[in-house]
Amino acid sequence: MQQDPREKEPRCSSIRKFVKSPRFYIFLSHSMSTWGDRMWHFAMSLFLVELYDKSLFLAAVYGLTASGSHILLGALVGDWVDKNPRMRVVRLSLSVQNSSVILCALVLLTIFLCKVQISPVWNGWLMVMCYVVVITIGVVAQLAGTAMTIAIQRDWIVVVADSKEKLAGMNATMRQIDQLSKLLAPMTVGQVMTFLSLEFSCGVIAAWNLFSMVVEYLLLRHVFRSVPALATKAAVADANSK
Repeated sequence: MQQDPREKEPRCSSIRKFVKSPRFYIFLSHSMSTWGDRMWHFAMSLFLVELYDKSLFLAAVYGLTASGSHILLGALVGDWVDKNPRMRVVRLSLSVQNSSVILCALVLLTIFLCKVQISPVWNGWLMVMCYVVVITIGVVAQLAGTAMTIAIQRDWIVVVADSKEKLAGMNATMRQIDQLSKLLAPMTVGQVMTFLSLEFSCGVIAAWNLFSMVVEYLLLRHVFRSVPALATKAAVADANSK
């Protein structure tokens, strides 16, 4: 029994409407962002283990530094997000986060390729400086990622949803995207490391973040232009009125 073509039209129309809606662009941007984040967080720990002769020391230092920075600076990051225009926050956070990951991946790639030459320089202190640079850039990327998370998940989607029912649905979809990325992204980058090489995986991560930075910005700019309410922000308006 064939389905009435007239029944298909409303369904196709609703799909087309959803694909063109700001919600879809938010979901697509969030998918790219979380995929890159999960790949990077998983790969970074393995890179540091490999970098320090398969010891967990550097990975532990990175985890402690990142957690400490989040505790000390998280409130300042949130305050900065609240006090600045939405598009400026997204533009700066996105560029800093992705540029930091790209730079860190390229530094790691250089170290892996030239480790034998770097190790004896300055009695090993050049390698120590490389460790410090990698961890510092990684922490900067994580703080910028925190700013993006606050901006999109705590602010943008509230305005885009425009109702409690839609907001609940958007939050549920965002969590599903997070869970899928948490499962699949580490698996993907792990396979690249296993069957290709650490050096190649550094290149993949750098390339992904460059591509993602451009596409995410275009998607979020489209959302910003499609939802006029995003152009006004209570915290900014209050600050300007004082």
